[in-house]
Amino acid sequence: MKQVSTQEKTVGRNCYRWVACPMCGNHRWVRLEHGEPRSLTCRKCCSSETRAKMSASRLGHLTSQETRDKIRATKIGHPYWGPQQHTQETKQLLSKMKLGRHLSAETKEKLRHINLGKKYGVRSDVVREAIRQARLGSKASAETIVKLRLSHLGKKPSEKSVRLSGERLCTMWQDPEYCQRTLARLHSPESKHKATQATKAMRTGVSRAGSTKAKISASLMGHTFSEATREKWMKSMQKALHMQPNQAERKLFSVLDESYHDQWAFVGDWSMVIAGKNPDFVNVNGRKLIIELFGDYWHRGQNPQDRIDTFALFGFSTLVIWESELKNTLAMSERIREFVEG
Repeated sequence: MKQVSTQEKTVGRNCYRWVACPMCGNHRWVRLEHGEPRSLTCRKCCSSETRAKMSASRLGHLTSQETRDKIRATKIGHPYWGPQQHTQETKQLLSKMKLGRHLSAETKEKLRHINLGKKYGVRSDVVREAIRQARLGSKASAETIVKLRLSHLGKKPSEKSVRLSGERLCTMWQDPEYCQRTLARLHSPESKHKATQATKAMRTGVSRAGSTKAKISASLMGHTFSEATREKWMKSMQKALHMQPNQAERKLFSVLDESYHDQWAFVGDWSMVIAGKNPDFVNVNGRKLIIELFGDYWHRGQNPQDRIDTFALFGFSTLVIWESELKNTLAMSERIREFVEG
């Protein structure tokens, strides 16, 4: 490149002049023809007809390999040649420049008209059917399943992902074939057998296998729930089930109401929670007294002292009565009297 003057330069056989656009005032280099700029108006300010002519003049124009080699040779060793790696400071400046920038309504309308009728990434019905047929009967290997499970441990999907997944499932559920396959899989003999075995295990008190416990523990790894969240969940669950006193609790409440009328209230419906624990009966006569009813089946193996110590931290005195004690009403009433009056 040969510099002719401060306002002109020569590149190869062409001469250029630094000229300002008479309409917008922006300066740019313009090629000279017969000593004069070939155009005074910049490309942005020129008419649509001129822009169309300029575009038509470039149609079918291909740069030769020789020209490409020359351009490449001139750029070798240039600091901007190759992939650019921005510094941290530059990245922060670029980020600040983009903050608060929003497209105007006019620009959005122009983009919408430009993209009308265009489909990007939308699969045709033929392609979707081919993918569905290819996936039918296919099953990921055990190694792939383990890798996918480990890659998602501790991750929480975003609200956008949950919303998109829900919309996708709603769309898929509108397909009669998908509904039929899903219902057939859920109500298959194998699924019913598994559900029956799980129910029997819960009722008989059979503990889960070690591998099952390990899977459940791994799936919950990284999830931490606050005490308030647990209480909220339990209250909503019990409210949904319309929790009512069972037969044993009604019998104990009748004894309390007979001896101490309007002094005890049933709070076993999670209307009262202390340290994540839900007591059964609480004194409403100004005294911090609690009576717990332990079922012989559901509370077997539990130490009543643990519940007593938990409520004692909050100033409550607790009496634990086992379900088997309800058979001897006199002995149970005597224990309650000693607890209340003692």
